[in-house]
Parts: sequence; structure tokens; C-alpha cells
Amino acid sequence: MAKLPKDSIFHGFSGKLGDMVFRHCNGVTIISKAPRRPKKVSSEQKLQRFRFRMAAAYASEMMRDPCAAARFRAKAGKGITAYNLAIKEYFEKDTM
Repeated sequence: MAKLPKDSIFHGFSGKLGDMVFRHCNGVTIISKAPRRPKKVSSEQKLQRFRFRMAAAYASEMMRDPCAAARFRAKAGKGITAYNLAIKEYFEKDTM
């Protein structure tokens, strides 16, 4: 992963070009190799992907509920969204 200077011709560019991915975050353009899916997926990885799907479903449901969404928005701060807080809460409850 590399950060590009502001005077670069790619500054502000986002998207995929060949096997490179450009992201523009907080005024900085970041370039990295495009992710690749592994050829073999372990049972642990399948379980983690399932858990994350469940966490995303939980977060979506919380954002549809006005009371729950307001609770998460009140806790959300700089750098984390209400949706991400709901995902975090799911994983914290799941591990208890």
C-alpha cells in the first residue's frame, strides 16, 4: 500500500486499474494491489464469513429500527459509523 502525493496525476482517483486499486480517503489517495480470493477456503473461514453475514443482517435490522438507530447514532463518533457500531455489538455479544 502506498500513499500518493497531492501533485500526482492519480490524486483523487478511485477505482481499479489493472491489478491496482486506488482509494481516496481523507484527502489522501492510496494505491494497493487488488485483493484476490483464495483458491481453498478453510472451514474456519467459512464460519467467519457466516458470522459476518449474520452481523451485517443484525446491523441492517438495527438501522431500520428508529429507536435502536438513534441509540447507535448517539454513540457513533469520528471514525466509526452507527452501522459499524452495530456490527461491533453483534460480535461482542456473540463471543460472550
